[in-house]
Amino acid sequence: MSDQVTVTINGKEIKVPEGTLIIQAAKMAGIDIPHLCYCECLPSTGSCRVCLVEVEGGKGLVASCAQKVKNGMVVDTDTEKVREARRFVLELILSNHPGDCMSCDKNGACDLQKYAYELGIEKTSFSMKDPGYDVDRSNPFIERNYNLCILCGRCVRICKQQGADIIDFVKRGMVTKVATPMDRPLQESGCDFCGSCLAVCPVGALVEVDRRFCGREWEMKETKTVCSYCGCGCELVFSTVDGQIMRATGEVSCDYICSKGRFGWDFVESSERITKPLIKKDGVLTESTYEEAIKVVAERLIDIKKKHGANSIGGFMGAGNTNEVAYLFQKFLRAGIGTNNIDSSARFLGFPALIDLYEALRDGAVVSMKDVEEADVLLLVNADLTASYPRVGASVKKAILNGAKVVVIDSKKTEISELADLHIEPQVDSEEFVLSGILKELLEENLHDEKFTKKCKNFDEFKKSLDGLKVETIEKETKTSKDFLKEAAKLYGEGKKTIILFGAETVSSQSMGLIADIALLTGRTKASVLPCLLSSNLRGTIYMGALAGFYPGARRANEIGNDFKKIWERDLPDEMGLSAMEMVENMGSSVLGMYIVGADPVAQFPNSSKVAKAFSSLDFLVVQDVFLTETAKMADVVLPGATLAESNGTVVNLEYQTKEVKAALEPLAKPDWETIADLSERMDYTMEYSSEKEIAKEIKSLVPIPKKIEKNTYDFIVVKPKKSGEEPDGKYPYALIVGETSFGFYDGQRTRNSKLSILELNKGNYAGFNPEDAESLSLKEGDAVLISSRRGKITTSVKMLGSLPKGLLFMPSCHEERGVLASDNVDSKLKSPQHRLIAVSVSKGGASK
Repeated sequence: MSDQVTVTINGKEIKVPEGTLIIQAAKMAGIDIPHLCYCECLPSTGSCRVCLVEVEGGKGLVASCAQKVKNGMVVDTDTEKVREARRFVLELILSNHPGDCMSCDKNGACDLQKYAYELGIEKTSFSMKDPGYDVDRSNPFIERNYNLCILCGRCVRICKQQGADIIDFVKRGMVTKVATPMDRPLQESGCDFCGSCLAVCPVGALVEVDRRFCGREWEMKETKTVCSYCGCGCELVFSTVDGQIMRATGEVSCDYICSKGRFGWDFVESSERITKPLIKKDGVLTESTYEEAIKVVAERLIDIKKKHGANSIGGFMGAGNTNEVAYLFQKFLRAGIGTNNIDSSARFLGFPALIDLYEALRDGAVVSMKDVEEADVLLLVNADLTASYPRVGASVKKAILNGAKVVVIDSKKTEISELADLHIEPQVDSEEFVLSGILKELLEENLHDEKFTKKCKNFDEFKKSLDGLKVETIEKETKTSKDFLKEAAKLYGEGKKTIILFGAETVSSQSMGLIADIALLTGRTKASVLPCLLSSNLRGTIYMGALAGFYPGARRANEIGNDFKKIWERDLPDEMGLSAMEMVENMGSSVLGMYIVGADPVAQFPNSSKVAKAFSSLDFLVVQDVFLTETAKMADVVLPGATLAESNGTVVNLEYQTKEVKAALEPLAKPDWETIADLSERMDYTMEYSSEKEIAKEIKSLVPIPKKIEKNTYDFIVVKPKKSGEEPDGKYPYALIVGETSFGFYDGQRTRNSKLSILELNKGNYAGFNPEDAESLSLKEGDAVLISSRRGKITTSVKMLGSLPKGLLFMPSCHEERGVLASDNVDSKLKSPQHRLIAVSVSKGGASK
């Protein structure tokens, strides 16, 4: 704790830490000093001079945002001399600021307006000058009116702090303005539209496009909730007027929110939303009443169960619903129907990594964003953070600004790799060999924790496995020099606070084992490994038991005891249950009915042509979703779903924090949990709840909050490195990976129905090529190209991506046909598809090449 100093502000004596700015000390004393350029989360510049104060014994007024307190300092913030100086400064600013307050959306929330009012400024004493800038409305999200800009520099500083750094002051004197390089539109300047500039602007120079003329500040109702996109679980505040969302912000103005969180919520208001139940009649989905739809679903499921048994029915859900919905869905399948055939997209998005990591490190794998920002060494494995998990990317950038060293292992270039101290670019699909090589170097360079390894029961076996792996083999498989592996091991091994970050959906279970081994070998079992998660409630979905083989609390289906039977008042099935891909394999034979909630298996699952054929063989399919997905189009009954913005409940983010979700809007239909409960009651299994809180109470009785478990002994995961993806060959010479983009997300259902899609080429329906590969194939940007794999072929557009190495193609996960090409080979242990790398052939227009 820093030393305390005593200061007196406006006659009030207080103690504050040494080094505190006067403006901060005043706030601690409950005194607000007017300010425009100062922002708590940004470096002070002292440029606006509105925060001037008198310091006893000083020669003149001082900027309170730039002057630190000293012991015994006496400060006055509200003398006539101070007020007169502030009036002078504000009048100067107002002379260059058009007074259009009546039509300004910041009216009532404008700091300049507030301070002018407090100081009684009715008009400026100086001659008015309108800067005459054109208002920039060239992008779909941020309106830039620099006629209202007061040159406080907040937007410039936060853009630099977030790592984008695409705006700055240009020109000098009276013609100074904020601009992008060459004054180009934001979307042409590398802007990722995080909107942080909007959040800190104290006036109306930067305003959300959707917010213009749609309601005054004092008319807005604010609802604190959680973002529905990736697993970062960022807290959002939705501002609504008359039941419509006007904007999304962070709880604090400097909170980082990515473009999807700040602007991607508009899919909620899409005209493509399903608002009424649909029943297929004569092959056509037709609107019906809710009561009729529930009746049809119940009757059909009861009939299938009666004729073929409970295990002829299965359920699958997405990993973006609340804990309460996930819990109720699996309870309905297990207790209401009597089957353990329940799975979720968690199995496709990181379940294997989370299970392996938990078994290896237990709670040592719990890492916060603060831990990341305070780390001195970060090792990134197959993680395009800024595209896939932007909040984590922002924390890594902050760590870099704080002096952290960064090592990136990735075959392609990313935004973070450009900032890294070391970027290892191995041969595609060879990261297991890279990780094994780093382990060998940690041992050879004596960078391991010898004392800790004695706690590990199988260290000798683990060491022997590495001894048997030749350096020549590693270099051959990875096309990477041993020197790079040695440098990576040195940086990581010598770090004081090190964290490994990886994309949970991008690494193999073997790679996950090797990542855990690196942490164990160096004795780092606390806050040492962060699996980055792609879905908003992936952890919660697993923990609620929406996964084949696992009940709530991550308890295995064959080890649950009697507590679930007692509370659910039903005998429960003994089988472990079929996983998602096992259900697909058995459709039309032993699996005849499916209930899908918030997921699109026909588009999302690998080898989607085969999956579509399997779904078409079902006797009955019911889908509950927000949009008419590919799976919903095949359904016999479609029930409208609710978005997270219309839901109450909880989710668990990648930091293992439980976050409260609150509905900012009334759902267009019914909350998902009510639909499940109504269906269950119709099938003679009553689940009586009056609200989500009652469901949460039941969950707590069965699944207490997990306590931290520290392991006393550890086991290395002995791995023989191999390539986990498909090997390119003469017929399929290229490798293709699927991943996230800045403005697309996962299956694209949300981003395609959002204005985000305007910034995504062809709404994500393209394939990225290394320019040299494209030239060798006579392909140009925008050309139609035929891409074929061992499962199928698609025609898509070409996009040049200099970030890709030769021989590697990239396809956005939101591509509507991505599943056609992917392999459905399944990891026999975890029953999870291993489809990251796909061998493909490419031709321009026609025949395969």
